[in-house]
Amino acid sequence: PDGEVTVDLVNGEIRYGGRTVRGEMPDSARQALVTGSYDFLSQLLEGEPDVRRTAAALPYGAVS
Repeated sequence: PDGEVTVDLVNGEIRYGGRTVRGEMPDSARQALVTGSYDFLSQLLEGEPDVRRTAAALPYGAVS
């Protein structure tokens, strides 16, 4: 496509063709991109409580 697309991670905006829309992403990923500190293992570990809660609610097994 022709034209420029601007992704503003600090303000959570995507601008293109004279339009501005909101953009969302996990805060830890946004911070990693904005600050240049890519610690994806920490991001994965940060989600562990959610994974355990979801797994425990599944009828076919649980994570210990």
